[in-house]
Amino acid sequence: MKSLIEFIYSGIIGIAVALFVGFSIWAVYPEPQYPTDSYPDLSLNYSANGQLDTAGKAKEDEYNKRFDQYDIDQKTYANSVAIVALFSGVIFYIIGIWAVRKNEVIGEGLLFGGVLVAVYSLIRSSSTFGDSDTAGRIIVFLSVTATLIMALTMTYLKFSDPTKKPVGK
Repeated sequence: MKSLIEFIYSGIIGIAVALFVGFSIWAVYPEPQYPTDSYPDLSLNYSANGQLDTAGKAKEDEYNKRFDQYDIDQKTYANSVAIVALFSGVIFYIIGIWAVRKNEVIGEGLLFGGVLVAVYSLIRSSSTFGDSDTAGRIIVFLSVTATLIMALTMTYLKFSDPTKKPVGK
C-alpha cells in the first residue's frame, strides 16, 4: 500500500502535467478574439414602411458576418486545442507507463496527468458537440475513447496482481 505522501506527490505531478499542457497551449495558440464592435445603429436606416433600407441591411449583414466568422474560428480553435491536448495526454501517459517501472510515484503522476489532459481534451472538444460538425464529433469520439483506454489500462496496471491466477483457472 502506498503511503499518503506518495499519493499526494503523484497527484501533484498529475495536476502539474495537466496545467503544463493547458497553459502551454494557451501561451502558444491564442484563442480567437470576440468581435468588440457593438450592434450598428440602424435607427436612421428604416424606410417609411418600417423596413431596413439597403444601407441598413448592408450594415447588419456585415455585423452578422463578423460574428458568424468568429463562431467558425472558435469551433476550429476548440477542435485544434482538443487534438493537441489529446496527443499530449497520450504522450504523457505513454511516458508514465515507462516511468512507473523506474519510479512508481513519478510514473503514476504522469499516468494521472495524461488522463487529466485527455479529460481536458474531451471538455474542449465537447464545446462543439451539439453542432452538425463531423470533425468535432470525431474528435469527441477519439477523446472519449482515449480517456476510457487510459483509465482502464491505468487501473489494470495499478491493481492487477501477476501472481494471482484468473478466476476459473
